[in-house]
Amino acid sequence: MAEVLIDRRYMQRVLPLMESAERCLRVAMFQMMVRGRSAKRTSRELVDKLAAKGLEGKDVRVILNVAPGKARVAAINRDAAKWLMERKVYVRCLGARRICHAKLVLVDERIAVIGSHNWGVGSLTGNFEVSVVVEDVGQVKRLAEHFDGLWAVAKPVNP
Repeated sequence: MAEVLIDRRYMQRVLPLMESAERCLRVAMFQMMVRGRSAKRTSRELVDKLAAKGLEGKDVRVILNVAPGKARVAAINRDAAKWLMERKVYVRCLGARRICHAKLVLVDERIAVIGSHNWGVGSLTGNFEVSVVVEDVGQVKRLAEHFDGLWAVAKPVNP
C-alpha cells in the first residue's frame, strides 16, 4: 500500500518522517532552497530538519543537481550545499553530464518518499505536485541501493 501526498500534504507527512529517523536520512533533490523569506515556512523547514539530524550525529547524505546547463538551480543548490555542509550534512553531486532530477527521501532504509516535490517554494506552496510514501521493504531497499550506488560515484559539491 502506498500513501499519495498531493501538494501541501507533502510537508505535513515528510517532516515527521524525517524526525523519526534513528540512523540515517538520504535525500536526492533537483532543487533545494535554503534562503529567502518565502523559504522560511516551506523548504527551510525541511533543510532545518536535515541539519538537526546531521548535528545529532545521524548519517545524513544529500545528492543535489549542480549541472551547468541549469545555472539558476545549480546556484541555489550550491548555496544549500554550503549551508548543509556547515551543519554536518554530507553533500555530493553527480557528474557534469548527469542531472539529478530525482526527488527522493529515504528514512532509515525503511520508508521512501518519491515524486515530483522539489524543496523549493513553488513546489511546496503553489505548483500541482504529487509524491508517494513507499513502505514496501523490498522497494525501499532497492531505492536505497540505487542511492548508495549513485553516492559512490558522485563528487563533492564545491559551493
